[in-house]
Formats: sequence, structure tokens, C-alpha cells
Amino acid sequence: LDDIQLAVLLSLIGKQHCLITTDEQHLESLQRQLERVGSGGFGLTTAVVNCSPDTTVDDFAAAILVQDETKAILRPSHSPVMSFDSRESYFSRRHRNQLSGGTIDDLLKGRRIANFVIARNLNLALEQVQLQALELIRTKRLMRKEIHHAPTRFLLVAIVARTPSNPPFNSHLSDHFFISHYHEPEEFIKDGDLESDSVSSVIIHK
Repeated sequence: LDDIQLAVLLSLIGKQHCLITTDEQHLESLQRQLERVGSGGFGLTTAVVNCSPDTTVDDFAAAILVQDETKAILRPSHSPVMSFDSRESYFSRRHRNQLSGGTIDDLLKGRRIANFVIARNLNLALEQVQLQALELIRTKRLMRKEIHHAPTRFLLVAIVARTPSNPPFNSHLSDHFFISHYHEPEEFIKDGDLESDSVSSVIIHK
């Protein structure tokens, strides 16, 4: 197992959540590697939300809620990874026509929380979004017009660029990360290659 696989495995076993940092220029590569580990390595339904100061609670909810496979048949070409970049609001241009007088909750009705949530730049999100993430971690549910429950195998991984100017997490949210790990730039693996023997600084919080 490489260090990323190990961090994910330990978090799943401990039913806890994880914070992974790396240099800013490698954040995209870290996200892609986690997507492969989640959907390919562990067979988890994976969702990615790229947070920013413009991310709303509605954006966050929409990003982590995926189609329930028991209620909807996915097209063969459907990606196993749902990705959302909050720099363009989920409910602005793309889904304005779909709402057609309805509410955001109507659009999300019947969806479920993804097994594996990758929250990129979560520390940049507004306080209310971070508190929503904290509530999700603590209660394993998302309160909307209907209650969305997290699946039994559920993991949220926050990935953050390691820079001196990066704002800190909400202190309560930070306390709920079981593993804090820095992924060294030289440990990034080539696309499609999940073979690595390197294990770097994995810190387990007891």
C-alpha cells in the first residue's frame, strides 16, 4: 500500500475522517489519485467538491449527493466520480432550467450521500459550509427538506494546499479529523500506477 491508500484504509477501518495536505502545485494530482483510490481501489461511490469562498451550503449539498443506484439506473458512460467545481455555482447556469419553478431540494430529492467525499480546499469555504461538513461528519446525515443519511462505509477526506497564507479550518472541524497527513511531492505516482512502497508522515489523532 502507498501512503494515500494506507490513510484511506485506516480511516475506513476506524470509521473516522482524514485531512491530507500537499504543495499547492500538486493538489490536482492528489485529487486524481484519491479519486482512483476511492472508486477504483475500494469500489466506493466518489464525489468531489472544489470549495472556494463562493461555495454555498446548497452547492456543498448538491456536490456530495449522488444518484441512488437502487432507484435509478445509471448510463453505461456515467463516471464513477461525481465532480463539482464551486467556482460556478451548481444552481446557476447548469441547472436553472431543471429547477423550472421548483426548489433546490426538489432537484436533490431521492439522492444519497456518496461513500467517499473529497472536499478540496474545504478550509477556504465559508464558516457555514465548514459547519455543514462538521455536522455531516458528526451525525452522518445531511438535513435538507428530506434527511439524507450517509452509507455505512462513509469517508470524508479534506485535501488542502500547504501554504503559509492558507486560512485554518474551523477549530471544531479540525478536531474531527482522525488522520492528518502530508503527502510529499516526490511520492506522486504516475497516472494508472498504484504501486508504491513509500509511506510518509501519517499522524493518527487519538
